[in-house]
Amino acid sequence: GVAMVVIAHGRFVSLFDLIDWRWINHIEFEDDIVKLFRIYKNKASRYQSVLLRNGSVYIGILDYE
Repeated sequence: GVAMVVIAHGRFVSLFDLIDWRWINHIEFEDDIVKLFRIYKNKASRYQSVLLRNGSVYIGILDYE
């Protein structure tokens, strides 16, 4: 199973696997993250998203590489 934590810090979102106790990925943005939130399109679709200090919004960040 997957037990993942999404952490926003500064300009980064980091993904950590709690079962394997390892970092999975780090995503860097062009400005500091003000808010980490989810958008629910329907019951099956939810998108982890961020709002940056400069006003940019990124939706579906877990699909970013």
